[in-house]
Amino acid sequence: MLLLMFALPFGLSAQILDPVTWDFEIKELESGKYEVKLNANLEEGWYIYSANLPSDEGPIPTSISFSSPDNIATIGKVIEEGKKVEGFDELFGMNVIKFSSNVSFSQKISAKELEYLKGNVRFMTCDQHKCLPPKQIPFELQPE
Repeated sequence: MLLLMFALPFGLSAQILDPVTWDFEIKELESGKYEVKLNANLEEGWYIYSANLPSDEGPIPTSISFSSPDNIATIGKVIEEGKKVEGFDELFGMNVIKFSSNVSFSQKISAKELEYLKGNVRFMTCDQHKCLPPKQIPFELQPE
């Protein structure tokens, strides 16, 4: 019995929250121009924040960065498509733009002779009661 009492706490593990999964894709639009699409799938009750938040205070905006090759240039702003929720957020005490369910972030880029593309997406996710620390997910893509 005593052994069971000591072994039980070690058998229980804290649930690791990972409410967002990602899919990445790239397609060539025309010679030297591409669209990179990052698709976030969120568990019910969780939100991810816009790349275009109106303030530097508050939640961490979703951002896309490219690490290689060196000849990448972005074209325009990140385009967001999904179930947008805009308004006052109790957790931050301010107006925010966030998405629930599924959202796609698209960025057009230009690059000469693009054989591969490496980068990261950085994001923050919250539910009605708590936020998880910002997370960075790497990706590597090859145009078709």
